[in-house]
Amino acid sequence: MRYELDDFREIAPAIWMPFRILRTIPSQRLVARFDVHEISINDVSDGQFVFNPKAPGTLIRDRDTDAVTEIPGGLDLLDETTERVRNFATNGNLHRGGAITEWSGIALAAFGFGLGVAIRKSVGSFRTLLHRCAAGSGDSR
Repeated sequence: MRYELDDFREIAPAIWMPFRILRTIPSQRLVARFDVHEISINDVSDGQFVFNPKAPGTLIRDRDTDAVTEIPGGLDLLDETTERVRNFATNGNLHRGGAITEWSGIALAAFGFGLGVAIRKSVGSFRTLLHRCAAGSGDSR
């Protein structure tokens, strides 16, 4: 892939931007041309740069402090998801009103992934314990 930038204009003191961009993918013989017709600088409110998650149950990890916090709530969704999984386990049916809802499939997949991670961690811890016992460390943690 190759990009050609052209028609540079100074949009602020010492800030130059291309107003024409040509993207070429030689292996597929594709060419796309982008023309910039309007541009503005610093025309965005500070609120656009604030991360404000609202979904209940969302986990937030602060990479600076390594602290993890959770947005409270989400138990109603958990109860509904549990009921659907229970229904699927007994009847093989995730339907509600005749249609599978998108989030049900996602929730089931996430549950399966989480269960898989938990099992892998347990197996890994069990293996570590076996290795320690075999080595005679006597430490049962």
